[in-house]
Amino acid sequence: MSKKKKVLVHHIEEFSPNTYATSYLIHEYDDHPTLEEIKSWVDDGWIEHIRVIHNGRECDAIIDEEGKLKGLPVNPIATSEYHAWLSKRGLELDDVIVGNCAVLTNFDLE
Repeated sequence: MSKKKKVLVHHIEEFSPNTYATSYLIHEYDDHPTLEEIKSWVDDGWIEHIRVIHNGRECDAIIDEEGKLKGLPVNPIATSEYHAWLSKRGLELDDVIVGNCAVLTNFDLE
């Protein structure tokens, strides 16, 4: 029996003006998720593929490509995981991840 594919979504939510909280949503799939499912993790629209370090492992992640244009809030957890991946490669970028970030925790995009 094959292991279910797990996606952890760092969900960011505004509780009041300039007050945000992150929570985790976990989705499980028997097979690779569809494009529509992937888009739903980051509230539809254009998606962007990035790499992050999650729990010490390099993982694929999906973010909203137009998140900054939409004025989405900074996602501090996703930003930290992205910066960890950059740092592992000796890179430094003054950038942040905004909105939801879906981390593919135990499989890669093909």
